[in-house]
Amino acid sequence: MNKGLEFKSYVSNYVPELGYLTKEKIVFLPIDHPLAELAAQKVLNYEENEYLPGYIKVTYDQQNILSDENETDDLLET
Repeated sequence: MNKGLEFKSYVSNYVPELGYLTKEKIVFLPIDHPLAELAAQKVLNYEENEYLPGYIKVTYDQQNILSDENETDDLLET
């Protein structure tokens, strides 16, 4: 039985006033997505470098401990 612990960060790709920040039409991009850096830069500029919305997904033994239900407005502090 493999009881792996996995962490993965997701950054916001959507701001209500601006819409989607990249050509991808999903609200959050995994941090390793090729457009995640662009989305993060755009949202940080919009938030005056103070907030980076997103979430951290934590999975243990294939069960979610944290997910998009635990979204934060400040991924930098989380």
